[in-house]
Amino acid sequence: ASARAPGVFQRSARSARRHPLRCLRCIAVGGADLTFCEPTRRCPVFLMLRGLGSCMCCWAERRQEPSGGTGSAPLAESLLSSRPSLQKQRQQAESVALAPPDKSRQHKSSSEGRWGRVFCCRRRAGTSSIEEPFSAEGAARPQEWGPWVRPADNLEAEWQAVQRTISPEEFAKVMQFRSVVHAKGLDSHSACTAAGSEPHSRQASTLVRFLRARGGDCEAAAKMLQGALDWRRDFDIDAKLRAWRPEWDEGASARVRLIKTFTYIAELGPDNEGMTVILHRHSQADLGGLVREVGSEPLLLYMVSMIEGQFEVARTRMLKTGNFLTNFIEIHDVGNYGYVGGYLSRGVGAAAFFKTASPVFDNVYPERLRVCFLVRMPLAFTAVWRMFSPMVPPATKNKIRLKGYAASSWIDEMRELIPEDVIPAFLRGDLASDLAKATPWGGYVPKDALHTFEKDASTQPNAGMR
Repeated sequence: ASARAPGVFQRSARSARRHPLRCLRCIAVGGADLTFCEPTRRCPVFLMLRGLGSCMCCWAERRQEPSGGTGSAPLAESLLSSRPSLQKQRQQAESVALAPPDKSRQHKSSSEGRWGRVFCCRRRAGTSSIEEPFSAEGAARPQEWGPWVRPADNLEAEWQAVQRTISPEEFAKVMQFRSVVHAKGLDSHSACTAAGSEPHSRQASTLVRFLRARGGDCEAAAKMLQGALDWRRDFDIDAKLRAWRPEWDEGASARVRLIKTFTYIAELGPDNEGMTVILHRHSQADLGGLVREVGSEPLLLYMVSMIEGQFEVARTRMLKTGNFLTNFIEIHDVGNYGYVGGYLSRGVGAAAFFKTASPVFDNVYPERLRVCFLVRMPLAFTAVWRMFSPMVPPATKNKIRLKGYAASSWIDEMRELIPEDVIPAFLRGDLASDLAKATPWGGYVPKDALHTFEKDASTQPNAGMR
């Protein structure tokens, strides 16, 4: 059976007919919390097993769902009516469904006793009773979605946008997670209450990301969120970013001019969803040289500022459209073109920085990656990848698409996600002329380069550094 609920077998109607036991397993595992697609609802085998595998109360609720087709319903009726006992259960179930709801006994009649856990869908899933989720501030829950009308309060608007976008099952889990976060006192964490900070513990999009990063485990997600808030407090990231961004925009300090000159990271533009696409040209980068000259903190601020800028764009778009999406596409160019020497030594020199920075990216900004293209991978990159792959979470590895040297190996996939005019020319084809003028250029960072920039204030980014 096809379902939107994560972690459940994804089966089409054809597969349900071919493998009815798998279809039955979907029903057994998912219980009444599955949201079935229309082709599955029209599958006669699915309809039959759905009736056979459910208890009276759950089957009565399911029976009120539209079947999605006219041809399968009579067949399902004939299959079920061949069993007199099931006919009697159906009549009883329909009477239960038509009776006024009583939450205290809504599922008790068919789930009590020693066999209750076997026959009741919700007891198999460990949810024999219905509980109202924690009502987070601003989490309005309308029943039908009309045109998006943004509420005046940003938190309320964010909760409504998230609820409109994700499945009801996941939203209920997010509400449960919100209850855990509230109970642990994270709302009063200084990272959420200090001047100029965001109420991270009450933002629906933040809670969704942390909950997904821990596979729906509320306690583990709460621990992860608390660690992220502790890092924000201890590193004083909000205050440092408020000081860093004007310095970066002005571009007058020696360290900013040096980073802009030798940077290998660029924002390409919006993808098809309106999210910012980031390009990393490790092929041209000398990250070890940048760390040597300006230190690791300015580089971390540079990268974190870019990540938080992405989230700001995503949140602005979410509040404008009512559609929740907070993960992004990244393109990592790792080709060895020969324009900058010491390919392997530059890769090894970057390891120390990423060993420190990767936990920040993964634990403070989880679930930000939608797709990651690793393009023009040389054989030598295998050794570098082995060095970095232990630092990459398994969920992130599943989003990585490893591609060869030819642009034909990735361009069709990129065009499905990114507009043509956003993809740089050197990634649309394999012309040497496009590679020779591709940006950002990066480049080898000379020793004492910062001293040179401090002495000569006229040195501008990308001026004579190739």
